[in-house]
Amino acid sequence: NMRAANWKYSVQSLLPASRIPGFMFHQVERSDPNGTVPCKFGNPCYNLNQRDFDFQGYRYSVISNVATAGLNSVVTMLPARDEQEFALFPKEDVAFIRDWLSFTDA
Repeated sequence: NMRAANWKYSVQSLLPASRIPGFMFHQVERSDPNGTVPCKFGNPCYNLNQRDFDFQGYRYSVISNVATAGLNSVVTMLPARDEQEFALFPKEDVAFIRDWLSFTDA
């Protein structure tokens, strides 16, 4: 839980707000650390590059990050793995994210 971790960073570790991380969205694993796909040892093979951006919940993630995280915002995933995916990302959603990130810079 990001809020609990950030509370520990600020209260117990006395980290300044500029050092406390805030992660927006989630990043799914796309391969093993060595670059191979985990289709081994009898495990089923899944399409690890499936487009799975959380369009239903990403706004909550942004606002929750702005409200509870420190000043170190980290955007962990945007739907832009290829040009088609980037072109399909709705402009109003880009504007929503951009506006909130601009708000945190003000």
